[in-house]
Amino acid sequence: MATALNSFEITNIQVETALNENAFRLESTSTIDEVKARIADYCKENLAVGNERDARVEELSLNGTVVNLKVWIRSKHKVFAGVTLYSVTYEINGTYDLINPTIVGESEICVDTPAGKQCIKAKQIVAILMALL
Repeated sequence: MATALNSFEITNIQVETALNENAFRLESTSTIDEVKARIADYCKENLAVGNERDARVEELSLNGTVVNLKVWIRSKHKVFAGVTLYSVTYEINGTYDLINPTIVGESEICVDTPAGKQCIKAKQIVAILMALL
């Protein structure tokens, strides 16, 4: 029995106070930095909330056909006079085998934000990762 390599999980949550998949396809000469930027931008727009959203890819490594991914995301909202209403950070960790892109199916990556649950389809991140091939 084979163990599935494809998995995503949300860890290190810290509280301080319809899609066109072709839009994610990069040219075959895409660099890892371009893929990191696309993933960070996508997570920032779709998993973070507030008026000061941020995301960055802290790890993107390729070992054969297996990609290890770690994304840091912050949801932050400041109101009048610079008062912070909330600031929450999340980490998404994933392992994905590029040789089998269909295994993620309809699985979702979700985070609980101060504005409610935000989710994306795992296959949306996979579509960006496929540019590494």
